[in-house]
Amino acid sequence: MGRISTFFRQFSRAFDDLLTALERRSDRLFSGRGFARRIDSAGAYLKKRLPQWRNKLRSLVSKVGAKTSTTSR
Repeated sequence: MGRISTFFRQFSRAFDDLLTALERRSDRLFSGRGFARRIDSAGAYLKKRLPQWRNKLRSLVSKVGAKTSTTSR
């Protein structure tokens, strides 16, 4: 049971980091001039970062899956 709670704690932390990063980007996006340029910039940023965030979350899930499959045998 401890491993599952650790997984959810790590997942929650990663998700909070994702939301914080998106919030920072949206604050920059909607302030000041050059709205269209900022949308393009935000799109490029997300295109660059989303694969990294997806890989982080996948690695957490695979670690938990590996640990739970060995303990359930």
